[in-house]
Amino acid sequence: MLGASMAVVKGSKHPKEAMQLIAYILDKENNAKMSALVAQGPSNTLALDKVDAKYKDWTIAGHPDVKPYAYDWPYLRVEGQKLNEAYQNWFSGN
Repeated sequence: MLGASMAVVKGSKHPKEAMQLIAYILDKENNAKMSALVAQGPSNTLALDKVDAKYKDWTIAGHPDVKPYAYDWPYLRVEGQKLNEAYQNWFSGN
């Protein structure tokens, strides 16, 4: 679960509990632990100093060559598959 994709839907039966879960996941200690499991974590930049060094370069936030990116959705609709394939090749070491 990535922090950038979490939300509490309007009209939820348990919004307080949902927000508590999100806060727990985004806590810098917990978010740093997720980086060992999810190559795109952490979502919380305060967690970067807690990420195990062997996983730090896996993370988008931790990689020195990665700059903030604004999504161009029309471009991604056309080129998304190529981008995904390139990412999968990079990630697998091919």
